[in-house]
Amino acid sequence: MIIIFVGGIGTNKSLSMIREIVNRKQRCFTNFKLYNIKDYKRLMVKDLVKVTDSRKNKKLKYEVNFEFWNNQIKKQKAFDIYLDELHGIANSRTGSARMNIAMNMWISQVRKILQGNEQNNIYISTQRPMSIDCGWRDLSHYWVVCERKILPATMMTEVYNGKKISLPISIATQKWFDNLEDCRMYMITGQGKPLRKVKFIANEYYKFYNTFELITFSNKYV
Repeated sequence: MIIIFVGGIGTNKSLSMIREIVNRKQRCFTNFKLYNIKDYKRLMVKDLVKVTDSRKNKKLKYEVNFEFWNNQIKKQKAFDIYLDELHGIANSRTGSARMNIAMNMWISQVRKILQGNEQNNIYISTQRPMSIDCGWRDLSHYWVVCERKILPATMMTEVYNGKKISLPISIATQKWFDNLEDCRMYMITGQGKPLRKVKFIANEYYKFYNTFELITFSNKYV
């Protein structure tokens, strides 16, 4: 399945994905760095697409790296894929860019990559649903609106570097929808009934992720 977490800055979208990683307890591929989690790999551009030089027109050529994902499938071990701030690599305004086309080809093959196995999911986060390319939006199964509430109290919290400090208690709320229309309606008007609601204390997951670490997109990492 493809599950997309949406919400503004600081609404615990990334922490929602971290919670999935911790709770699901299986190998994962991410475009961000994790701490205190062993069975994961940070994705590189070459893991998703192959970039080669075209001798004819002297332009870069982008192709899906099916070999990498076929090798993962052959290992017969369940895995998930997590892409934070997707609008940075699959933006609706750059739909004609070659890299974006290659990424759309990649997501269109997701069911083959994941072998239709319910154990394997793709989790995505973005600030605005319409900012990501329609190729990704059309294939999504669930849209999750993330919200945060800071309580007037503190708790001792372990962070990514192993230190324990007193931090305000942050309550994360997830509201799940099974279509983009209902998700957008709720984000715009605050009205609508989600399929389900989930609440958790975000502080419990700070030790797995550096919330101040920016997601950067380069020629090396996704």
